[in-house]
Amino acid sequence: MTITPDGAYKSTYFDSMVGLQSSVESGAIAYKYRSMIGNGQYLAYDSVINGQGLDLQSGYTSAKDTTFSNPVSTTTGYVIVNANDGITLHGDDQQITFNGTSADVTPKGVIITPYGNINPNGTQNIWYVGNNMNMKTASFGMDGSGTYGIQFNRSLDIGNFNINTYHTFTSTDGAPIHFAKGPGGAADIYAGTVHYDSLVKSSLLSVKKDVQKADTAYWAQLVNSIDLATYQYKSDDNTSHIRLSSIVDDVNDTKQWRLPDIFINRDENGKLNGVDDSVLLNATLATVQEQQKEIDQLNGHNMELEARLNKLEARLNG
Repeated sequence: MTITPDGAYKSTYFDSMVGLQSSVESGAIAYKYRSMIGNGQYLAYDSVINGQGLDLQSGYTSAKDTTFSNPVSTTTGYVIVNANDGITLHGDDQQITFNGTSADVTPKGVIITPYGNINPNGTQNIWYVGNNMNMKTASFGMDGSGTYGIQFNRSLDIGNFNINTYHTFTSTDGAPIHFAKGPGGAADIYAGTVHYDSLVKSSLLSVKKDVQKADTAYWAQLVNSIDLATYQYKSDDNTSHIRLSSIVDDVNDTKQWRLPDIFINRDENGKLNGVDDSVLLNATLATVQEQQKEIDQLNGHNMELEARLNKLEARLNG
């Protein structure tokens, strides 16, 4: 222990492995650690407490520092705590670690990394924001197995889109809600029963190509070849009503139910997944138009026969 002429107090310790020094000078308390073992790099730690806060530095000196005067030439990390900037972390190993409560036998909590990310510590599975454990605003699963998900317990606003806790998606500004594919275009939607006020299909000429007048007789022939069936889904209970539609036969190699391929929809992997009602509806419209032609022809024949009958009656009565 020494006291220098300028009033600095220093305490120094050395052995073959390490050199330690503590000092009180210039209104600060300083601690220095210097490794005596190294090959061009000697581990070094500097800690200073002064009126501004706490400054912790870790790194290496390029030479053995037996006088505690060599600067730390390579800084591997630092932690600075002061009233102006709060806590500043930098380095590969600098982090804030929460180890749980006195009830935790092993460490449990979270680790805040130098980037501000939150990682689990020990067996911690979730990280939550909220009033308390029983009033979570949101919880985020962070376990390595991916078992725990992300759960929001309050209404969530994303721009003009709101998701509440009562099964409702809301367009806050009243604009349409779009389900889009990343590469472009609209995404497919799978759902059960859909209740709607109106159904609009995009049929703008400006987005189409190879537009040709349809052969209604051809489409009517296809519609008339369809086998209709009544049935119930395997998931229906005994209170479900009887259903009626065409059948996509995805069971038999030799199809038992006739349905032209043009009416069958396939998923992105080419697997059969249902009836394309849009094509079927318009084919049915073609069938109606074709039947109307036949009705018009029959009406024409009837009018011709009626005119001939009137002439015949006039002659007989004349």
